[in-house]
Amino acid sequence: MAASSRSWASLGALAYSNLVNPQRATTLACVMPWSLTQTRTAMKKAAGSTKNGRSSEPKYLGMKVGDGEKVWPGRIIAKQNGYRWHPGFNVGVGKNYTLYALEHGYVRVKTGKTECRNKSRNGKKRKLIHVCNEKTAAFIQ
Repeated sequence: MAASSRSWASLGALAYSNLVNPQRATTLACVMPWSLTQTRTAMKKAAGSTKNGRSSEPKYLGMKVGDGEKVWPGRIIAKQNGYRWHPGFNVGVGKNYTLYALEHGYVRVKTGKTECRNKSRNGKKRKLIHVCNEKTAAFIQ
């Protein structure tokens, strides 16, 4: 029995028949020794395990009111993590750094220097958010 006269598929079938009938195994052992030790591996990952599905809820951070818009007391101006924008005149800060209006007026976003107790941070340029009304508009300009 010559290996060149048969196809590989028929040799695989012959290997299976040799497992069933061990008396014929002598002819195939010299032709295909790997056929008895070959194992089949999975082509796809098994179900039940995933790397996705752990995303957190959105925080909806950012400016809620633009520069020049009218606000009233308690209106949220910006939500942030930490101080991206600092409070100016007539602006309060919540415990999660939310900036909100304390008076009626219009929002103004300016870049200015702040005064801090810590001397290393004193005088740094920061984005300040003010709520201007008729009394404070001239002071902020």
